[in-house]
Amino acid sequence: MLKVIRLLSICLFYSILLIAVTSKVEAQKGEKVEKCECPAKSSLANEIKSNSVIFLGQVIEVRPQYPLHNNFYYVRFLPMKKYKGLENYPNSESVVVYAPVSTDPCTLKFIKGNDYLVFADGNPAFLKTNSCSMSGLQEGRSQEILELNKLKEGK
Repeated sequence: MLKVIRLLSICLFYSILLIAVTSKVEAQKGEKVEKCECPAKSSLANEIKSNSVIFLGQVIEVRPQYPLHNNFYYVRFLPMKKYKGLENYPNSESVVVYAPVSTDPCTLKFIKGNDYLVFADGNPAFLKTNSCSMSGLQEGRSQEILELNKLKEGK
């Protein structure tokens, strides 16, 4: 009986480990894991209203847990297309956005060299994004980008 309990414990441990590793791999791809829970799925119109900055950019630098803001990590982007808000920023050839530090598999992980559509809010000294915003990899975002381009062009 003791051997059976020990065997079941080992199986349970490895099952949990497999789930954790799988979730981490998905999150590191820059994708949100499907099991994430946000208050409500936001529409593009709501994201445009609730964020002060929207742009398409490439990650050029990532720093872990930023000392001035312990719950966030530092991500520097090279903006490729500016949709909203960057015209008011003095140094917008690169843009720093802070993302929450979390072990939660829902947290979007920004990876150097990847292109992202970024929705951020705050002031020039502290722009931040979160897991429930529409921020994410550019790949697969053609509809949102098309709509943002139309709005930018005034159509």
